[in-house]
Amino acid sequence: MKQNYLFEIISMIGLTLVTGSLSQAIFTAAGWYYMQEWAQGKERRYRQDFGDKYKPKRYPLTPGLPAWGAKKPKTT
Repeated sequence: MKQNYLFEIISMIGLTLVTGSLSQAIFTAAGWYYMQEWAQGKERRYRQDFGDKYKPKRYPLTPGLPAWGAKKPKTT
């Protein structure tokens, strides 16, 4: 799913650059924020469901931008 969110954001950034609209830029920023939250939630769920079988990602959505408030999985 990560790729779907990332490409959606890239297309929204392209649309913002083409239109030059402030409202489109705000929509893109809000969309990025919500998709970042969704990606973090999925990452946490995958780690809970699959445990050691699932390799945690360093960047759940946007490469180079780590997740804020991301909690490391508990190791027992």
